Order: sequence, then C-alpha cells, then structure tokens
Amino acid sequence: MAWTLCEKIGQQKCADALKPHWDNFVSINDFWKLKNAGFNVVRIPIGYWSYVEPWGPYAQGAAPYLDSAIDWARQTGLKVVIDLHGAPKSQNGFDHSGHKMAYPGWGDADSLSYTHVALKQIEDKYAKPELQDVVVAIQFVNEPFLPDLDQKMVKQFYHDAFYNLREISDTPAMLHDGFSDPLWLNGFLTPQDNNAYNVIMDHHEYQIFGAGGVAMSTEQHLGLACNMVRKLSSDSRVTFQLLMCNSR
Repeated sequence: MAWTLCEKIGQQKCADALKPHWDNFVSINDFWKLKNAGFNVVRIPIGYWSYVEPWGPYAQGAAPYLDSAIDWARQTGLKVVIDLHGAPKSQNGFDHSGHKMAYPGWGDADSLSYTHVALKQIEDKYAKPELQDVVVAIQFVNEPFLPDLDQKMVKQFYHDAFYNLREISDTPAMLHDGFSDPLWLNGFLTPQDNNAYNVIMDHHEYQIFGAGGVAMSTEQHLGLACNMVRKLSSDSRVTFQLLMCNSR
C-alpha cells in the first residue's frame, strides 16, 4: 500500500526505499520469459500519483519505468495494456489501489476531475499513433467497486474518459465491469452509441478467495474460466470485445 508506507516513513524515504525495487523487480528477461511461455500481452498497473501531483503522501518516480517496459515489450514482441490501477481517493478501497480504505472515496467531482487530468497526461504520451504497435489499450480505472459506487457516476466517467481519449487517438479503451453483471454496460459505447468503437470490456475471474476455489484442481480452474468466457462471449446482449483475467 503506497499510502501507508509513505505516510509511515515520509515521501523522500519512501521514494528512496522504492527505487531499488523499481530498478530490479522486473527486467527484460521477465518479458522474454512471458513471450517464451506463449503470452502476447502485458497489463501494466500504474498509480495516478506517478503522473500528477498526488493527494497525500505518495512517492513519485515510477513513471520512467513504464517507458522501459514499453521498450522491452517492443523488443520482445509483446503488447501492452496501460492500466490506471490507483485513482484519487481510491476507486475500491483495496490495498492495490494505493490506499486501503473501508469505503472507496473516489466518485465526487474533485476526484473524478483529477482522474481525468491524470488520464490526459498518460494518454498524451502513450496513446500516440506511433506507439500503437505496442500500446494496444488504455484502461481508465482498475476494478471500480460497483457495489460501493454509484453506477450512473461510473458510467458517466467511462463516457467522458472515452471521448477524451478519442480527442487524442483511436487507441482502444478498456472498461472494467465493476464486479457486477457486465450487462449493465449493454449497448454502451457501441457503434450505435455515438459511433463509439474500439471498446473492450475487462472481466476479472477470481477463483482463490474461498476454500472451494483453493481446493480446485488446475483442470477445474481452467474449465471454470473457459465456461465463463463462453457465457460472456455468447450472450447476444454483450456488445464489447472481451478480455478476461483469471486468478487462481
């Protein structure tokens, strides 16, 4: 949790502690391992505080490492999805958003506006046509926790973020389903909806949070994931391209 660490030891000490991690945790060798294992896309999480002045004690300095990762992806023949993993005030309250909270604070006018500011910084740099051979999508926000957020607010945020991106390029936009039935996005940002295009729905299938999931065999995990893919892709009411991430 970036907030907790930096709040505890201070921004400068936090940055000093994180730099060796940033320098060494991932290298081009890891990208080659992914390529050789048959993967074709790397989804890279980033926090808003890497691109705009943070609200709170976050340490900056991670942004150049995304540049390195994109270079490695190009060298190894992998593609990149850039994922805004942490939004101002936390979009889900989870630790991986950068700030563990009992309830997500993201969603008011200030936090939404600042999220768009951060996205513009990211998109101005990475949604350029000359990077589209590597950067194949930008995800506006990771896992907004819809049970604790206003659905209309999230939908409006997606709408505004999509058309802001289209002012820069036609780089595909990725929308997470918010851990709700993805049919709540049915008909949204489709060619019939103001001629929207290049929109991907992101669904995360977790099979580890519970004794039943932990006890499953590899074959059972794969079967469950494949069944979910068939369900989502065959439902005539789902109008997006589909990306499903499976964790087990």
